[in-house]
Amino acid sequence: MKIFIGIDPGQTGAVGILYEGDTRKPEVYDLSASQGDNAVLLAELADRLLDEGTRRRDIHVCLEHVGAMPKQGVTSSFNFGKSFGVLLGALYVCGLGFTTATPAQWTAKMKDASFTGQARKDKKAASRDLARRLFPDLASSLKRVKDDGRAEALLIAAYCRETILHPPAKPPRWTPPEDGIDVSDI
Repeated sequence: MKIFIGIDPGQTGAVGILYEGDTRKPEVYDLSASQGDNAVLLAELADRLLDEGTRRRDIHVCLEHVGAMPKQGVTSSFNFGKSFGVLLGALYVCGLGFTTATPAQWTAKMKDASFTGQARKDKKAASRDLARRLFPDLASSLKRVKDDGRAEALLIAAYCRETILHPPAKPPRWTPPEDGIDVSDI
């Protein structure tokens, strides 16, 4: 069994989990405004998956690599980067291999041409619509405007799955799990 985790680190960010080779339904968890809580959430999810017998090498994480946006204030840009760094650190501490993908990378793979040139608000609505179609079991969790982080976390997880199962000619940068952390993974 392989597990694919997508993380949208934005203000309404979330963590989406997809299971391959298992009958479990997709899961989605909201990220908190507290960066410490987000690190704890990732650690608890990793512990749960590992306690269930999943090997570290079968857990694939994709973290959206975001940066400051035009017209974004200095303080909010700094806080956004700090949140990204906390999530990155939590993945390292948990010993989970991960890759990062820019919004342009994962949206090009997951979304169709109708998303090109749309306003940000319209893209967020389109993300929710696509996620509801791909993950009907979670449709009720994706209906509010502020659920765009949930939708995008699931789409990032789906991007991760597609990239791992059907790698491109030039694979994304992959940071493997730390060796020696858990000997049961060997």
